[in-house]
Amino acid sequence: MPTAILVCLVIGIADGDTLTTRCETPTGMDNIKVRLAEIDAPEKGQAFGNRSKQHLSDTCFKKLAEVRPQTKDRYGRTVARVICDGVDANAEQVRAGMAWVFDKCVSDRALYAVQLGARAARRGLWDPDYPRVGCPASGDRASNEKFRPGAVAQASTYPSAASILTPDAKARSREAQPDSRRSQ
Repeated sequence: MPTAILVCLVIGIADGDTLTTRCETPTGMDNIKVRLAEIDAPEKGQAFGNRSKQHLSDTCFKKLAEVRPQTKDRYGRTVARVICDGVDANAEQVRAGMAWVFDKCVSDRALYAVQLGARAARRGLWDPDYPRVGCPASGDRASNEKFRPGAVAQASTYPSAASILTPDAKARSREAQPDSRRSQ
């Protein structure tokens, strides 16, 4: 389904990962419901749902957005990366701790590094003092233990830094590490 980038006005925010846009399409002006690709956020009725929705609203509402469609979901929504006023809304929701990476649909592995940063800084969902019943950050949804704050991430839970670094960054990282054989 990937099509041309759409330039749209964001006219509504349903929750932390869904918005409505008004876009010019080949058939005229259309309202398009957009699900932010590769992330998931608490629903309106769940803990943290309102804060997540408000953050997406602050980022995108009544702003021009580039909508980069990827596919349609089972509800007929356009699944897309969305750039609002130059800000990648998908990554921004994760960076602010307002959403988490949607493992089964992620293709941009750099989002894992963004999520690790939010988790390390204890932003949003990752703040251990904020109640989180019913979201992956609490381990409540589908027994998703790897998202529970304070849980120790297993090696397979997140990609290693080396797997998401550019070749130049990998080389610099290797140069900066001490050679353990010299200290023996």
